[in-house]
Amino acid sequence: MKKRIFCIVLILCLCMATMLTGCSGPGDTGSSSGNPSNSSSNVSGDPSSTPSGDVSSDPSSTPSGDVSSDPSSAPSGDASSDPSSTPSGDVSSDPSSTPSGDVSSDPSSTPSGDVSSDPSSNPSSQPPAAPAISLNRDDFTLFAKGKTWKLYNGTVPVKDVTFTSGDKSVCTFVNGVVTAVGPGSTRVYAEYQGTRLSCWVYCRWSTSSGSTSSSAASSSGTSSSGTSSSGGSRTPVKAPPETFSGPSSFYNDAAFIGDSVSMMLRNTAISSGDLGSPLFLTRGSFGVYHAVDGSMKLTYQGTGMYPEEILAAAGVKKVFIMLGMNDLNINGIEGTVNHYETLIGRIQNKCPGIQIYIQSMTPVYTGSERGKLNNTSIDQYNTQLKSLASRTGCSYVDVASYLKDGTNGLASSYCSDKYVHLTPAGARVWIKVLKAYAGS
Repeated sequence: MKKRIFCIVLILCLCMATMLTGCSGPGDTGSSSGNPSNSSSNVSGDPSSTPSGDVSSDPSSTPSGDVSSDPSSAPSGDASSDPSSTPSGDVSSDPSSTPSGDVSSDPSSTPSGDVSSDPSSNPSSQPPAAPAISLNRDDFTLFAKGKTWKLYNGTVPVKDVTFTSGDKSVCTFVNGVVTAVGPGSTRVYAEYQGTRLSCWVYCRWSTSSGSTSSSAASSSGTSSSGTSSSGGSRTPVKAPPETFSGPSSFYNDAAFIGDSVSMMLRNTAISSGDLGSPLFLTRGSFGVYHAVDGSMKLTYQGTGMYPEEILAAAGVKKVFIMLGMNDLNINGIEGTVNHYETLIGRIQNKCPGIQIYIQSMTPVYTGSERGKLNNTSIDQYNTQLKSLASRTGCSYVDVASYLKDGTNGLASSYCSDKYVHLTPAGARVWIKVLKAYAGS
């Protein structure tokens, strides 16, 4: 029995040896198809069988990890000139074989995260910004009939935007351009797909020609003799103070905060240089309550900010404030003074040591009063501002009395629109008051 088992084992061993010898015979590459590119280990044209992992003098036997000049022998991980044999992770000249993560010249085969010549397949590219409407001013002034300003600067085509003027007797707004028509102030609007932007426009110039018709005089409350229909002269009742000529250095480290009334002061002072080089922080329709609640902000170096933030950032030593014109009809005298006191407290906390000057609010043209915005209320308001200045450690500057006429309203020679806005002559009186104050 043992002999039989031994013989069987011996026969099996001989059979196995014969089979092994047949697989490694001369000229046999080990492939049943005879294609050398399907070799699983050594690729050799030499009958000797170089073992896997050795470098052979025959380039066809290059092992895994080497770069071969024979594309049919390139193993996984090598760069081959035969695109059909390119493995995953290599750069191929055949875009159809490009694997994930490679840069391809064929945009259709670019995988996620690759750089493609087709922008639509690149997730990192941002879509173009949607068209938008935009105005380049919050407010501005035109000083002659027919003067224009290109206000619209949005990316939505002009033909698609609706432009309107709140009062076409003051200005028109057509195709993004504002054109002055007559003295006054109004808002203009640009609207597109539910978005509506607005800007205040002020048209200021004198329309007097030395004589007016009785009907025109009656409509404005002024007779041809220059007196109001209710009695009293329309000419100024108080001469401006005498002051020195040339610029005042007192205001070089000062800022002025105001609404549209103060804009004429800004324009005239910058043009003449009489106040030196102060910082003007003016904005149409701006009120004390805006300064407090932030619903409208002043702009400094392109950024909307609270007044106290701007004063701290600019490092000014003095601030002159005239506000209230846009407040009285909303919050009354008491509410406006309360907001004023809050604003002063914020400035004093944010800017220790700053000198605060409260300027009296200028009058309204008699006959143009609107609700609580009348000269009686303005006088009462100014009286409370003077008291506010006293109890908060501020200074009070009387500007209003120098601009009044015999009706207790804004003198006609100082009023540009028969309402509240000043002519350059009115602004020059204001400048004289400030220069006299600085020299006192």
